[in-house]
Amino acid sequence: MQRLIVFLGALFAMFAGPAQADWVSGKGQGIEGYYATECPMNHHKGTGDPFSVCFSLSCEGGDELVANIYVEKWDALSQLDRFEVLMIPDGGRVGQFDMTLRDERVWSAPFEFRHVDWLEDMKRGSAATLSMMLAPDQEDRKFPVTLRGSTKALTYVVEQCGLPDFAAQSVRLRTFDDPEAAVRDEIERDCHRQRGTVTYHEGFRTDRDLNDDGLMDVEFNYGAAVCDTAPSYYCGSAGCTGALFVSHPDGRKIRVLRTNYFEVTKGEPGAIQISYHGSACGKAGVEPCFKHYQVDYFDLMPIDLD
Repeated sequence: MQRLIVFLGALFAMFAGPAQADWVSGKGQGIEGYYATECPMNHHKGTGDPFSVCFSLSCEGGDELVANIYVEKWDALSQLDRFEVLMIPDGGRVGQFDMTLRDERVWSAPFEFRHVDWLEDMKRGSAATLSMMLAPDQEDRKFPVTLRGSTKALTYVVEQCGLPDFAAQSVRLRTFDDPEAAVRDEIERDCHRQRGTVTYHEGFRTDRDLNDDGLMDVEFNYGAAVCDTAPSYYCGSAGCTGALFVSHPDGRKIRVLRTNYFEVTKGEPGAIQISYHGSACGKAGVEPCFKHYQVDYFDLMPIDLD
C-alpha cells in the first residue's frame, strides 16, 4: 500500500496546476498494478491553501479492481475513516462508493456488479461530477470532472485488471461476524447525515431459526430504529426496511435480504413467506403480495407455489 501512495502522489506532479487534465492510465512504477485516474483540482473554501483530489480505478498485486480517492493537503478529510462518494456522469447512471480508509490519504471501495453500467456511461460521457458526502459537521464537496480520455483509460484498466468474480464478491460483502454492529453503523451513519440521533426500540432485533438447521438466524427491523430528525427514514407505503442474516455452521452471518417488506413468517421446514407491497407482485399497492423462499446459507431461493 505504501508503494501505491508513493505512486499516486507522483501523479499529482503530472496534474500540478489549476486546469483539469484528461484521464490517464498505465502500469504503476514499482508496484504490480494498473490504474485509470483523473485529478480534479480545488482549493480550501475561504483560503488560498491548495488541496488536490484524485479519483481512480486500480488493481494492485493481483487484487480485485477497486475505486480510490487520494487527497493531498486536505486535513479535515484525513480525519475520516469512511465517507460516501458519488461519481455522476452527465446524463448517466450514478456510481456510488462507500469509501473506507486503506492507508494514509487513500480511501477505497470495491468495484461491484452494480457499477458495470455506470462504467459504460463514464466511457461515453464528456463530463461528470464527483460528490463527496462527508461528516455531518462538514460540508459536502463537489468537483467537476472531465471525461476526456476516459474511454481509453477505463477500458485499459479493466482489460489489465479484469472484473471481479461478482458472485464470490457478493457473498464476501454480505458476510459479517457481528451483523448487529454493521446494521447499527449503517443506521447511525444515515441518521448523522440527517443531523439526528438514533433511538432503538423494541423489535429492532429478532433471533429465530429460519431454515430449521438448529442455528439462530437474525432479522433486523430498521423501522424500530428512529432518527429524531427523520422518523420515517426507513418506512413508507411499501413497509419498512428489514434485513435477514442466516447463520452459517462456521459461525459467520450472511445477509440474504435487505429490502422493504411488511412481515416475514415461517412456512414449510426451511422456508419462509414474506409479505410485500402489491407492486412487488405486479398488483395494485393495496393488494396483498406474498412470496415464498427456501432459506439457503448464502441466499433466498424463490419457491413457485402455483
